[in-house]
Amino acid sequence: MRKFAVIMQLPEGKLPGFYAQVIKALATKAQVFDREKEILIIEHIQNLSPIQQILDQYNISFDFLPLIHVPSSATLKPDYEDFGFITRSDHTFLYEDSIILFTFTHILGHSEDYAMALIQLDEHLIASFPIGETLYYIAEKQYQDCFLGIAKAYQCTFKLVANMEEPLETTL
Repeated sequence: MRKFAVIMQLPEGKLPGFYAQVIKALATKAQVFDREKEILIIEHIQNLSPIQQILDQYNISFDFLPLIHVPSSATLKPDYEDFGFITRSDHTFLYEDSIILFTFTHILGHSEDYAMALIQLDEHLIASFPIGETLYYIAEKQYQDCFLGIAKAYQCTFKLVANMEEPLETTL
């Protein structure tokens, strides 16, 4: 599920209470889904406007990035931290620009091929998680062509997912 990160560049040399003051102002005027240190996570792009006003008031610049909120049921590979973070609230977020979200299924009658494909696929995964009957995978974006090749070689179907609600099919 898509969320957005507002990554604050806090000014150097400010007193310790400065950050607390900013957080207090944000809590009263902005809708923040979660936060981790200098990263604010919001659910909708419309939530950015009050945050931007507050950050402008305190002369804090920021970057804005789309995230994927990974379900708590996800199995994370050890190098997931290269692509995202877990908040103190125990929510996992991955930077959308560096990953692909996809499904990978076998064509009926080729279950041995599917098992071999999954072994090759697993080498490059960042995370996987089930939703209902569907198993979703997350990997580094640069491996998309590799996964298409594995799908073709092992008679499988590879489908990119734009977000959790609307799958985009890229099927072989």
